Amino acid sequence: MLTLDKHHVILYVAAFALALIGVYLIEARVADKAESQFQSAKEQALVIAQQNKDFQQQVAQQVQQLVLQNAQLQQANQVLSAQIAQTNALLASQQHKDSTLPPNQLAERIVMLAPGGSIKVVPDGYLVDQPEAVAIAQTLEEVPALTKNVVRVMQVMSTVSIL
Repeated sequence: MLTLDKHHVILYVAAFALALIGVYLIEARVADKAESQFQSAKEQALVIAQQNKDFQQQVAQQVQQLVLQNAQLQQANQVLSAQIAQTNALLASQQHKDSTLPPNQLAERIVMLAPGGSIKVVPDGYLVDQPEAVAIAQTLEEVPALTKNVVRVMQVMSTVSIL
């Protein structure tokens, strides 16, 4: 059996104590570093959470604005649709009245719709001078363009109403 004198026991105890102190100091440094990293990550998470909250508020405000704009557009579309329907009804009514006008009043109506010259009633129809003929042709050329514009507006309105 091995016998240790007092001097060796003290050295072993001192070495063991130094080893424990060294391990404690290393563990303390590792824990401090881990705590520092944890605090840094926690601060970063708080910043990200605040940014996320701010972004969500912005998105909520934008969505609210879009909902309001959509409601306004739908209301405007309804008003426009009603106006178009009213205009179409007035047009149909006027076309019916035009079909029943006597020749001299129809000639006046044509000049009113396409001013530029004169129209005379003759026994077998109407006599149109050159300026009035040009005015009538130009007015009639506007109709297809206006019709296309109305179709485009109706398409846009139907697309917006889907939203």
